Amino acid sequence: MRFVRVLSACVFTILLALPAFAQVNYATQIQPIFDGHCIGCHGSATSGVTLASYAEVMASVGSQYGTKVVIAGNGTASPLYDKVANAAPQKGFRMPRGGPALSDAQILLIKNWIDQGALASPPTGVARKTASVADEYALSQNYPNPFNPATKFNFSIPTAQFVTITIFDITGRVVDTPVKRSMEAGTYTIEWNGVGLPSGLYFYQFRAGGALAATAFTATKKLILQK
Repeated sequence: MRFVRVLSACVFTILLALPAFAQVNYATQIQPIFDGHCIGCHGSATSGVTLASYAEVMASVGSQYGTKVVIAGNGTASPLYDKVANAAPQKGFRMPRGGPALSDAQILLIKNWIDQGALASPPTGVARKTASVADEYALSQNYPNPFNPATKFNFSIPTAQFVTITIFDITGRVVDTPVKRSMEAGTYTIEWNGVGLPSGLYFYQFRAGGALAATAFTATKKLILQK
């Protein structure tokens, strides 16, 4: 029993010592991999899976797997990772087909990006205004607007709540979810970065409270990315 306790303590210490993976930037680290190795076969919609842009990657469905090729937050379960990491993937052939396999570093980068939520841009900064007290829900208009590539806006919650901030494009497709967690009461400033996304009209939605629509507070506003 003592040996088991000592071994458990050692394992726990080792896990604590492991370094956290740095946040992966899609525009500067992931898209260049696709551009350099995969565009020849997956550069247009006619190929089924399209890897020419973030929006196309996230919308692509692997017909062989019957699901989207990227399952945000779960690299191991994502068909895209299966296809680039394994010499004999569950379905079809390894990617890129007809060329050398990606390096171990590139494969790990893709997995880490997916595990970290498959974000379009690095995590958004959220700062709490500690001197402020919120007595109601509120969502401000972003500033500057239009913006390139970063913008800020404020939101307030009167009590501790589970908060979700979601960014949609004009078609209603989710392009980013920079906030999805429990937060204390207060007023917060959020900085969102649209790097890697095309110019256009977007919407940001603030949702707080219960999981059911009838008990949740929701507010939506427009923002314009102009490059």
